[in-house]
Amino acid sequence: MRGIMIALEGLDFVGKTTIAKMIGLKNGWVYYKTPPKIFFSRYTKLTAKGTPSFSEKKFLLFIESLEYASEEIHKLLEDGISVAVDRWIWTTLSYHFAFNDKLRKKWIEGWRHLISDKMVEPNKSFLIHISNEDVRLNRIIGRKITPHDKKVMNNKKRRDLIFQLYKKLNPNFIDIDNLGSPESTIGKIWTNI
Repeated sequence: MRGIMIALEGLDFVGKTTIAKMIGLKNGWVYYKTPPKIFFSRYTKLTAKGTPSFSEKKFLLFIESLEYASEEIHKLLEDGISVAVDRWIWTTLSYHFAFNDKLRKKWIEGWRHLISDKMVEPNKSFLIHISNEDVRLNRIIGRKITPHDKKVMNNKKRRDLIFQLYKKLNPNFIDIDNLGSPESTIGKIWTNI
């Protein structure tokens, strides 16, 4: 029997990683984080060279990393292993488009072919969010915040734009409000699988 793949997407610090890891541990699934570690050094080199966070070079690197991830995930699914993915294509698109309108225009004008037949399509995609600002801020306390993170986390207008891009780019997302415990959020996810 073929495994299934679910993708957990959403803004940083909403609990995607925690939930995906817990799904993996409790259910014998594989937790898969994107981009895969093999791409970290290339991303770091681009950053060291001063390449902006949401540049075309970094965008194309993320697309390449998802193609690589698709190959690995496809093998797992074929072996009957289910996978919970922390971030997929919609995170790459939403963040980059919110900061780089030229990339959004290129996407509209023909770059969609970059993902059409090269990437595994999740069985279900969940848009994880936190509707209460106080809860969101409380969950950030003690976390390492990078300059990249600050560009988004300290700018409500930008966060709202990214969230709206998620919904516009993938109207099939299942919205999950992660206000409660991770266990209650996982329960919401299971009712939709």
